[in-house]
Amino acid sequence: MITAFMASLLAGTALALSGRVIDADSGEPLSGVEVQAYDARLDGVATLTGSDGAFSFSSLADGRYRLRAVPPGNHATRFHPDARDFCDSPSVDADTADLEFSLPPGASLQGAILDSAGSPMEGATVWALGADTSTEGQARSATVDTDGGFEIIGLDPPDDDEGPDEDEGTWAVGVDAEGWPWQYLTTADPTYDDEVAGRFAASPQETVDIGTHALLDGIAVSGTVTGPAGTIADATVHVYAGGQVTTVLTDKDGRYDALGLPPGDVLPWVSAAGHALTYWPDVDRPTSFLTASDEGDVLDDADLFPPAEGVAWLAFVDETGAPVPDVQALLYNDTRTVGLGDVAEADGVLALRRLSPGDYTAQVWADGIVDGWITEADGGDRVFTVTEGWPDAPVTVTLPPDARLSGVVRDTRGTPIYGATVLASSEDDIESAVTDHQGAWEIAGLPAGEWAVEGTVTPFCDGDPGFVTVYLGAAQGPTIDPAAEIPLTLEAGQSVAGLALTLPPDDDHDAMDDLWEVLWGLDPTRDDSGEDPDADGVMNLEEYRADTDPMERRACGGGRALALPLLLLAWRRR
Repeated sequence: MITAFMASLLAGTALALSGRVIDADSGEPLSGVEVQAYDARLDGVATLTGSDGAFSFSSLADGRYRLRAVPPGNHATRFHPDARDFCDSPSVDADTADLEFSLPPGASLQGAILDSAGSPMEGATVWALGADTSTEGQARSATVDTDGGFEIIGLDPPDDDEGPDEDEGTWAVGVDAEGWPWQYLTTADPTYDDEVAGRFAASPQETVDIGTHALLDGIAVSGTVTGPAGTIADATVHVYAGGQVTTVLTDKDGRYDALGLPPGDVLPWVSAAGHALTYWPDVDRPTSFLTASDEGDVLDDADLFPPAEGVAWLAFVDETGAPVPDVQALLYNDTRTVGLGDVAEADGVLALRRLSPGDYTAQVWADGIVDGWITEADGGDRVFTVTEGWPDAPVTVTLPPDARLSGVVRDTRGTPIYGATVLASSEDDIESAVTDHQGAWEIAGLPAGEWAVEGTVTPFCDGDPGFVTVYLGAAQGPTIDPAAEIPLTLEAGQSVAGLALTLPPDDDHDAMDDLWEVLWGLDPTRDDSGEDPDADGVMNLEEYRADTDPMERRACGGGRALALPLLLLAWRRR
C-alpha cells in the first residue's frame, strides 16, 4: 500500500502542516510564537511564527500530530485550537493547512528577590511552574533585575468555567541562583519542600504582586582532598545535601567549598585523576552521611582521602578472536551500588580507571554481541578483580554473538503502525523496540534461548486510536490469545526477520477488535469486555479470544467456532 507520505515523496513534494496564531480577543496575528508539533511517540519539532502569525512545518513524516503554541509575550500557552491540556487537543494529519491557534491573554506574577542581608539578587532566575492539572508541564521564567524585581508573564490564568473551589490555573514559584539552594516561595518564608510551596494565580491581563522574598542561605560544606602524594588540586567534588547536588573543584591547596545546599543529610564524594572514586568517609561506595540539619550550618572538615586508582584493562574479542570495537562497558562493585563505565577503542581495548581495588561484575553493549552481564560458561557472573595500579596485560573477554528479531507491525488495512511497542521476553529478561514510521522494528543483543514476542500499542491519550495486543503463535503466525503464544527458540548468532504482527483496531481499549464487536452486536465505543450478554458464564473477551459467538449460549462451556471472524483474521494477515 502506498501511503500519503510515500506518494508525496514519489511526487517530489513533502507533507506540510501550516496555520497561524492569533490573539483570542483582537484576532491580530502573533509573531515569534514557538509552535511545537508532537507525533504519536511524543517526538517533537518546533518552528516560529512570522510577522503575520503564520507557521509551517515541512517534510513531516506521514501521521497525526498535536500542536502546541508557546508565546514569548503575555499570552497563555495553548494546544490547538484552544485547549489547555494535551489530550484535549485533537490530532491533525501531517498534510493539513489553515490551522488556527487562538491564544488568550496571560496573567503575570511580580515581586522582588533579596539575599538574607537584604541585597538584590540580580541575575537570579525566578521560575513559575505549573501546579495543577491545567498548568502541569508548563514553565515560565524571568530574570531578577538590578533592584531585585522580577515579572513573569504569559501565565495561564484560572479557568472561568471551573467552580469556586477548583484549584485551576495555579503556579509554584521557585528561585535558581548560583551559590544558593533551589527554593520555593510561599506567602511567608521560602521553603525547600515542593509540597508546601505557595500556589499563586492571577486573572487574565492581571499582574499580581507576590511580595518581596529574602532567600534562605542554606548550608555550607568544605574540606580538603588529600591523596597518597599530598593534597590534590583540580579534583572534582560533588556534594549531596537535602535532595540537591552541587559540584565544585578543589583549589591549589586541595581545598573545596560547596555553598548553598539545603539542610539535611550530607554526602561528599571526589573524582580525581590517578585516584579512586571515593565517598565520605573514605570508602568506595555510599555508606553513611554527615548531618547539617539547621539553616546556616557549616561543615568545614568534610575531608576526603582518595587512594591511588586501580585499572580494569580489558580486551574484547568475538568468538573468532577478532576485536569487537566500541563496546560500552559498565563495571559494578560487588554490591552493585556504584558503577563506572566507558567505551572501548576501535581495537576493542578498554582501560577503565579510577576504580577502588576489589571485585567487579560488568555489563556490555555493542553491535553484534549479546547485551547484558558478562558471564562464565556456567552462566554465573564473571568476576573481575582489580588491584591498585595497572595490570601487566589486558584481560581477554570473549563476547558471544547475539540473536536478533525483526519485522513490521501493521493494522488490519495493511497500514504501518508508528510507535507500536514490540516486546521479546524470556524467563530472565524483557527487551523491547518501538516501530518507526514504516512500522519496522528490530530487537538485537539477545542471548540464545526461548523468546516470546508480542506487539502492543499504548495510546498516550484515552481518545487516541487503540489496537488489540497480538502475540506470535504457531508457525510464527499472529494470535490474539496470550494462552496460544508460542516462544521462538533462537540460536547464538541467529537472525529471524520478517515477523509480521497485524493489530486489529480497538478504539475503546477493551482488548477486542472493534470490527468483531460490530459484527456481533457489541458496543465498540466502550469497554464491554467483562460483560456476558448470552449469560453462559463466558465473558465477551474470552469469547473474542476463543473466536466464539458472544450472543449464543455455550453448552457445558463449549461452543462453536465461527467461520466469519476466522476469515477476517486471515484477510488481515495478508
